[in-house]
Amino acid sequence: MHVRTRDTDRQWQPGPFGTWATTHFRRWSNAFAHARVDGLKLSAEDRVVYQQVLDAEFDQRWAAYLEHRSLHPAGAGPGMPLSERLARVTGGDLPADRVFHPVVDLRDETTVAPLLAGESAEDRQAVAPVRRHPHVGAPQSARVHSRGGA
Repeated sequence: MHVRTRDTDRQWQPGPFGTWATTHFRRWSNAFAHARVDGLKLSAEDRVVYQQVLDAEFDQRWAAYLEHRSLHPAGAGPGMPLSERLARVTGGDLPADRVFHPVVDLRDETTVAPLLAGESAEDRQAVAPVRRHPHVGAPQSARVHSRGGA
């Protein structure tokens, strides 16, 4: 990437780039996190959200994820049990899922796999892109147009 500066005599050199782990970067990169499963190209975000809504055991999976993040923080901070971290922040009055809202790195399979442990083939079919856009491939007479009329 070349960046034009006002000083046209100076050559631009890229700085030392590492892996950025900001919330903004994770949100941006999560939009592109897809996997091919069962022959379907699926959004990791759609799959996790679907499980959050429909997997009866997702609350336990999320609690285990929060515990893991507390014991192994993404930054250089010290790890500690989630109950201890929660007590420091709230005095233990609130559940962890109401206090901590980490942006999950959906590019990391070791993070995503435990959250999708309850996912079935039917779940994957339900979040497939064609399912989300029912008019794709439908005959012209079956499509509903946004400018009024069917």
